[in-house]
Order: sequence, then C-alpha cells, then structure tokens
Amino acid sequence: MRSPDHGRWVIPALTFTYAAAAALYGWQAWSQGTPWIFPDETFHARAAESIAGAGSGSIGPVSGLLYSVVISPAWLFHDPVTSYNVAKLIGALVMCSVVVPAYLLARLFAGRLPSLVAAVASVAIPGMFYSSLLMQESVAYPYTTLVLYVLASGLAAGSRRRLAVAFVLGLIGPLIRPELVVLPIVVVVAVLVWIWLGDWARERRAGWTSAHWAAAAGVFLLLVATAAALGAAVSVGWRVAIQNPDDLVRYAALALGPLAAGVAILPVLAGPAVLTRRSAFTPVFLAAMAGFVVYVASKEAFLASRPDIYGTNDLLGERNLIYLSPVLFAAMAIWMEARRINLWALAGSTAVFAAMFAWIPYVFAEASAPHSPTVVSISHIASGLSHPAVRAALIVATVAAAAVVFLRKVAGVAMLAGVAALVVGWSLTGEINASNRSLDIGRALVDTQPRPLDWIDRATNGSPAVYVGQAKLRPPEILSLAFWNDSLTRLVTLGGEPTYGLILETHIASISGRLTDPERAEYVVSDREVEVAGARVASAKRWNLERVDGPVRVNAYEAGIWEDGWQEEDSYYTRFAARDVRGRVRVGLSQEASCGLEPHSRAEISVTDLATGQVVSTQEGPVYACASTSETVRVPPPPFRVRVHIAPTFVPAELDPHSMDTRHLGAVVSYQYLKRP
Repeated sequence: MRSPDHGRWVIPALTFTYAAAAALYGWQAWSQGTPWIFPDETFHARAAESIAGAGSGSIGPVSGLLYSVVISPAWLFHDPVTSYNVAKLIGALVMCSVVVPAYLLARLFAGRLPSLVAAVASVAIPGMFYSSLLMQESVAYPYTTLVLYVLASGLAAGSRRRLAVAFVLGLIGPLIRPELVVLPIVVVVAVLVWIWLGDWARERRAGWTSAHWAAAAGVFLLLVATAAALGAAVSVGWRVAIQNPDDLVRYAALALGPLAAGVAILPVLAGPAVLTRRSAFTPVFLAAMAGFVVYVASKEAFLASRPDIYGTNDLLGERNLIYLSPVLFAAMAIWMEARRINLWALAGSTAVFAAMFAWIPYVFAEASAPHSPTVVSISHIASGLSHPAVRAALIVATVAAAAVVFLRKVAGVAMLAGVAALVVGWSLTGEINASNRSLDIGRALVDTQPRPLDWIDRATNGSPAVYVGQAKLRPPEILSLAFWNDSLTRLVTLGGEPTYGLILETHIASISGRLTDPERAEYVVSDREVEVAGARVASAKRWNLERVDGPVRVNAYEAGIWEDGWQEEDSYYTRFAARDVRGRVRVGLSQEASCGLEPHSRAEISVTDLATGQVVSTQEGPVYACASTSETVRVPPPPFRVRVHIAPTFVPAELDPHSMDTRHLGAVVSYQYLKRP
C-alpha cells in the first residue's frame, strides 16, 4: 500500500476537477427539459416528493429508497419545474463526488499523478450522462466506488475493522439501487481470494499432492454449485439465467463490449496485465469484475426470457457495469508506473475483447439505448460507416491498445500523458454525445406538453383525475403528462396494450359507453379522439379535461389512429349515447403526406349496429397515392361503430430510403359525426 501522503497540490487539483465536472454536468442537468426514462424517473420523483411531505400519496414499496431521500429536498419547493431542476442538480453534484473515492482507490497502489488521472477519468465516463436524469446511478456510482476503496484499503492494511465496514456498507447498497445487491458478495469474494493468495494459504498448499489439488477443485466446484442452487432457490431471475448458459455469455459480452469501448479499451487490457499475487488490488479487481459481470449477464438473460414484458431492444448492460470504471482506471494508474506486466494476461484479454468486438458490433447501430450511453455515442460517431467498418475499427483499436500496454517499459512521460488525454477525452466524448441525445429526446418530449406543465393540477386544484386514451397512444407523452401533474392518478387506454404496468387497458362495460375502469371519477383527461361525457373544464394541445363527478362514460372514441392521423390496416369510430338520433359519418382518407402504393389501395367502410351486433352497410372505394378522398356513410342511432379497413398497406421506409418510418400505413383518416337535422 502506498504512503497516504497526497502532496499539497492534490486537494486543489481534486477540487478543480470536481468544480469543472459539476459545472459541465450541472449545466447538462439544467438543460434537460423533462424525464424520458420511464417509469424509473417517475417512481423516484414521487417517492422523493412523498418523503419531503409535498406529495399526495404514500411512499409505498419503492426500490432504492435512499436515492429518493437524497433528492427529496428539491420538493420543498412548491413548483414542479423548480423541484425537477433542483433534483437533477443535486444528482449531478453528488455523482461528481466520485473523484474523491476514485482517487483514494488508485492512490492505494499508484502515485499521486496517475491516481489523479484515474479520478479525472472516473468523472468523465459516458455513464455520467445519468447525472442529468432522475436516476439512482447519480448516488450509486460514487457510493460503490467508496465501498471498493474501503474494501481495498482493508485488504492492503490487513484491517479486519475496515473489511467489516466495507461489508456493512455493501449491505446498504441495495437501499440506494437494487443492483448493488452484488456489493456484499464482492466484499466476501475479495476477502476469500485474498486469503487464498496470501502467505497463510500458500504455506499450507506447499506440500499438496495432485490428489490434494483434485480434492480442492472438487470442493470449489461443489461450493459454486451450492451457491448457484441457493441463488436459484431465492431468485427467479438467476434460476432462468442459469438454465440458459449461452445467454449468460451473450449478455456478458453485450455489457462488457460497450463498457470497454466507452473507456477507450486500454484500461480493460491494463487491468489483467498488472495483477500480481501480492497486490491487494488483485482480489478487488477479480471480485468486482466477476461479481458485476455475472450479475449483469444473469439479469439481462432473465429480461431476454420475458420479451412480452421487457421488450428486446434495450438488453445492453453497460448501465450496470459503470461501477467497474474506477477499478479499471486504478488499473491504468498502476500500469503507468509498472515495471513489468503479465504478457500472458495481456494476450488473453486482448484475444477475448477482439473476439467480442468481432461478434457484437451490430449493437452499435442502435440509435437510442438508454442502458448503454456508449452505444449512443458510437452510433453517432460512426453513423456513416457500415457494420464491418465499425467491427474492423474496434478490433484495430483493441490491438493498438494492447501494443501500448506492452510498450510500457519504453514509454516516456509524453506517451503516458498522451494515453491519459486519449482515455479521458474519448470517455468524455461519449458522455457528451449521450447527453446530447438525452437532451434531444427531452426537448422533443417536452414540446408535446401544454404550458404550464402542471395545467391539470391547476385546473383541478389538486383533485384526482384519470386519463383515458385510445389504442395508438404514445406512452412517453402520456407518462410525461402524468409526471408533471400529481393529480393524474390513473392512466387507462381503450383497446391499447398495457404499458410498464402504468397505462392499463380498459373496456366498454355497456352500450351507454360506461367504462369498466375506472367506474367513477371526479375529473377525466382524455385524448381528443375520446369524447367523454362531462362538463369541459380545460383543453390543451391534444387533451381535454372534463368534470364528471360520477360514472365514467364516453360519448364516442376513435381507435387505431396514430397521433399524426395515420391508421394502419384498421381504424374505428364508435359512438354511444341516445338511441333516438340518426345521422351520418364523414370519413376522410388521404395519402398526401406520404404517397402509398400504385396503382392504389382500397378502403372498405363498414357500419355495425352495436345494439344488435349486425353489420348494416358496407362500401368500398379507392385510396389513390398522393391524393385525398372522403366518403359519407349513413349510420343508425347510437350505439354504432364505423370500421375502415385499408389494403394493401405500405411502409414509407421501403418506398423512400430517407424515411425512418417502418409502420405499415393505410391512410390519414378522419371521422366527423353529423347529426341528421
């Protein structure tokens, strides 16, 4: 362990680093217009609001509650925009504090200047973009680094008290972020590895025969199998993951690849190359790498087994591996002063990562991946390159980084300074690219919201309201609406798919238009395609607010229509209410906004009397490409339904290489109900 003397210039240097990082990330946080990672940010905000005593609901079972405690003072302000901005700023300031434990961790094993480089790099990783969001990473990242520092210092000093403190701190980790459940396991594994590598165990192994080694290997395998079985008994996720070992390898690679690329690859190669039996850094490095990688791989494998719930696009675990960054940068600091390196370990790690990049580069084509900021960054940088070109660039970068690690003996100060600048600069570039993407998403989302953002709270004076939407809703816009308005306590959609367990499906309970959920409400917010029976209180952009004070009933609603007016194969207009009114419905169909197929599509318009269940009329007509048309159909007294079926549909992206629209579109459709005079 190195001397604890830090020199007079270190504290000012760390202070400057913290101030510079806080200024950058504080500005990014203040510029973020609205949350967009749902439902995480909403849950954390609501819990913090309740802790501050400003919310209308109870705290409830929120995972990682200590993060919400940290940001809760922001909700002492009684303006939602101010509270949101202050909460982001708190997160940014806390996340930047990683410079201190990152420096102390590296300083245990390296000199002051390399340790400062490790601290600067730790606060420049792509994952720092989470500091501008209401995400638990802003507290979990520096906290994990602190735990790893206490663990390393306990091993280096042989202090049982510090090791006990590290274990206790590890137990607290899941209260900040559930994924930190791995921390106490990392502490235990590191201690066991340290004992195994220490003089006490080595002396007892000195006289072992091959039979002893075989027995020891058998005991080790038995312990691993027992631990796996116990884990499967208490964790559904782990049980599913170990049943699919191929998925464990796949998702470990999908997490490690972006992590390595995000920190310029060199630190992940330097780590294995500087490990020695007598260094306390070795058990910390091995335990942290094994613990976090196995956890992330098993979690992602479990999520992949449930695509109906978790989807298939965001299975990239870099988000849960950012905690390894300070350990990797500490390894780089050690390498900067190393007199020798382990060539076999360097060759092995180089081969592993080169093969990994040869296998998984397709992930870097993802334009937006909230769980992998490096994917966002590289997809931006390499937007004009083909997948083989990206693959080749990553493999060449891996070989070049290995060559630099190998040439440490002949490296001068200028070369080491260049390496430090490259690693920090590349990492910070990734953070800036990911942050810019986050800002773009936030701006686009907040532009969909009315002003003031809490217009529902103001109109209802804080009384509870429910949201009723139609099938083709855009969940982020609805969840953003709910974030800014505490009074919006329940979200349902007619004919849509449940979203995140937050937007639920409802149904028509009777021919009067009464809903199954909710049965009663005081206020109802509805999409403009849903006409709620009530007194209009306010309207803003695409939403109407009605006072109901009783059973929730809809007069009419449209379904199967996107926000931009396009339908795919089918859309519907359903009307309820009085039976003594006959009328007509004018149906408008257009392909002017995006020309469809030639010669043309055809539209079938059918009318169903919902009281009898009989189709009362059907008519067909052409929908010409680049043109508009309209048809007026007679309808019976409500309740009735008009259905528009268009075939064939077309995909704009297949007709226009510049289009990114992959929907199967029929036409822009509009419905207008005309009462008979």
